[in-house]
Amino acid sequence: MAKFDHTINLPRIFADNELSILPVTRGDYIISHFDAYHEFETDNSLITRVSLPTYIQKTYNSIHNHRLVQIPYAIFGKA
Repeated sequence: MAKFDHTINLPRIFADNELSILPVTRGDYIISHFDAYHEFETDNSLITRVSLPTYIQKTYNSIHNHRLVQIPYAIFGKA
């Protein structure tokens, strides 16, 4: 399996030749000249911090599935 989360993680031969790699099926990959990474703009928005209600916090602490953990945040518009 090949996984490169950031351009800095690409092997030198990929970076030098402006190549990217993406999976197309389980165990098969495509290597080509395409932009697989996005440079995000700086966001200077005001951050509002909130605490989850106790009943949700208890549920959150007992969930181990990463997708299920996002549900409380989706309810509050933070996912």
